[in-house]
Amino acid sequence: MRAIWISVGLGLLIQVVALLIARSFRHDKIMVGWGIGTVLRLVTLVVYGWAIVPALGLPLTPALLSLAGLFAVTTVIEPFLLSK
Repeated sequence: MRAIWISVGLGLLIQVVALLIARSFRHDKIMVGWGIGTVLRLVTLVVYGWAIVPALGLPLTPALLSLAGLFAVTTVIEPFLLSK
């Protein structure tokens, strides 16, 4: 359970940062901002799986699946948040 909550917290933090990056490109090149946010999410997932999860002694599968699932869901709803 601890792995899931840590993943959710990290995922929400990274998603907010990615959303802010995408919004900063809103009027000029929205796809560039969205792409940077996507790369940020991918890098976060890799670093989390290789360094943070083992360092905290968390179970790898629940930690990575919960983070990836959160990124998937929030990425799907991100266009609705960017259209406002």
